[in-house]
Amino acid sequence: MKIKINKDIYLDRIFDSDIPSLVKWCNDPEIYRNTSSFPKEYTEDSAKAFLEIISKNEKEHGFQQTWGIRWAENGEMIGAIGLLNFAGDPIYKSEFGYWIAQPYRGKGYTTSVVNGFVDFIVPKFKLIRIFAHVMEHNIASKKVLEKAGFVNEALLKNNMQKEGKSINTWLFAKYY
Repeated sequence: MKIKINKDIYLDRIFDSDIPSLVKWCNDPEIYRNTSSFPKEYTEDSAKAFLEIISKNEKEHGFQQTWGIRWAENGEMIGAIGLLNFAGDPIYKSEFGYWIAQPYRGKGYTTSVVNGFVDFIVPKFKLIRIFAHVMEHNIASKKVLEKAGFVNEALLKNNMQKEGKSINTWLFAKYY
């Protein structure tokens, strides 16, 4: 299922053919620094493991949870966005996460993607809450969520671990 975001960006499934793009874009120190689960060196095996997780989760839960962010001009995958840690039966709340490749940052694309994704996912699952954790040092992601209308609920002390260090995270949410 394709989700049009704007004339430049759309969301779609992630395919095996996206492995080269994943390796190319995810070998970025900023993506590693600002995400909780990306390896420092993103290899073809890392991309294959990611695709296996996507497939396993989709089979287990019966619905697509992760979308590739695609550049409309050529269809290349330039990022990803997806649901994490959803709760309820039926689902009533979910965390989400995202990343976008360096050349596409700072141009408003990520905010557009977050807005488009939320506009699609909230009514689809009748969510009453959608939220994201942002590492305290990730000012750009904090600004994305603020521009997308998310409320900064709290600074969670020592909420994550990365490289053996505790990291504070901001908790951003929208309510419906």
